[in-house]
Amino acid sequence: MGAWIGNNIEQATSWEPVLEKIKQNLKKWNMCNPSLDGKRLIVQMIVGGMTQFLTKAQGMPKSIETAITKKIRTFIWNNRRSPPISLTRLERPTEEGGINLLNISIRNEAINITWLKNYMNLSESRPTWAFITDVIINTLKPNGIRHQNDINTFLTSWDPPALGKRANRLPDLIINMLKVVRKHNVSFAPIKLSQELKNQMPAWLHLGAPPKTYNKRRDKCLQTAHNIKSVKDLKRLAGRPTNINTHNTTATCPCDACIENRLAGCKNPNKCAQIAQRILDSLNPLFNPNTSPRKDNLTLTHRRKERTYKREHRTMERLYSTHR
Repeated sequence: MGAWIGNNIEQATSWEPVLEKIKQNLKKWNMCNPSLDGKRLIVQMIVGGMTQFLTKAQGMPKSIETAITKKIRTFIWNNRRSPPISLTRLERPTEEGGINLLNISIRNEAINITWLKNYMNLSESRPTWAFITDVIINTLKPNGIRHQNDINTFLTSWDPPALGKRANRLPDLIINMLKVVRKHNVSFAPIKLSQELKNQMPAWLHLGAPPKTYNKRRDKCLQTAHNIKSVKDLKRLAGRPTNINTHNTTATCPCDACIENRLAGCKNPNKCAQIAQRILDSLNPLFNPNTSPRKDNLTLTHRRKERTYKREHRTMERLYSTHR
């Protein structure tokens, strides 16, 4: 359908036929001497219609965006060197003195926001490409953090770069999405988390962990020998069952749990369990799995749910009887 799929594709090349079609179509419409409002509709139909799908499919390079904006300006003012009104003014709503002319830059940003919206969907309906994007972004994650390739970066305290040499290793679509994140200050800021969601949060670079919680050398064993990925894994290690009769706090503890940990490669299971507990204890109350959620009067009681159900049922019956 016009999109160029593959590695190392030159993005601007796929836009050259589109630019030529836009140029020819605007030239034909200009022969009809349309009014200013007519030109607005033509720009929306021709420029907007011919560019929206390809922008959604693989993004629009900045050079192409500039070229299209220039074509719109040329079409609106018939090649006049000094337009009487700027495009910025014409792009405003009619209530503000404009004519609602298509703003390619804002339209493209809105498309990037739709990508971001789907990427931020962490439910079971999350698209496959979002998981692949997690892996690509996490290739830039800080050194010393393992088992993090499949974690959404917005669930951690790490901000992936959107500019610079490191960011250039990312595809343009991902860079554009990250720039939208920076511009609109998108972040994961829950009001209340269930116990299940707290357990699913990543163990490393946790949003609720204060600075200097982690230590690359100290935490290495937790990531390699104990395979710690989530808060649930930290709880598993910190609260591991030990044989009280044979367990002791030495590195050579003979209990079954410590023996199993040492066979996995851990030199001191008790120390690692203490580190896991220390990380859990450092989490702020909003994310701490050992802290009960505060009462906020947002959760409906059984009686309120019953009243709400009856009210909605009466409303549906009334609407049904009216339409019948």
